[in-house]
Amino acid sequence: MGLIEMQQQYLSLRRDLAEQEDSLKKARKKASELEQLLAEQMKALGQTSTVLEGKRLTVRSTPRIGKKGDVPMEILCTTLAGTPWSFLVKDSVHPQSLQATMKEVVEENGQLPPELEPLLRCWEQVSVAVTSTP
Repeated sequence: MGLIEMQQQYLSLRRDLAEQEDSLKKARKKASELEQLLAEQMKALGQTSTVLEGKRLTVRSTPRIGKKGDVPMEILCTTLAGTPWSFLVKDSVHPQSLQATMKEVVEENGQLPPELEPLLRCWEQVSVAVTSTP
């Protein structure tokens, strides 16, 4: 194979990869949207689990806590700095560390700390887990 043919083949492979990555991105988005609809309908029917085609589909609801989108990170950092959770503040606040710490606080106290309540949001993340059946 000559140099020009190699270059052409390389460009062709790069185009193919870009097209496949785009297709995969679209498929993931569609699957995520369908997962939410499926979870909502299963939950509405009281169906927490089902077996289909040798796979178990299980609705999972996970409590989540995070910074409200309209709250600047600087405000959250400043507020946390004056609390027992000041250890969460580095250059910013890592979302997973905030999630785990505040989950523990809510489990212990039944609610978010009053000073953090206006800055944080709580929600249920609903998903459908797919596992193999024996």
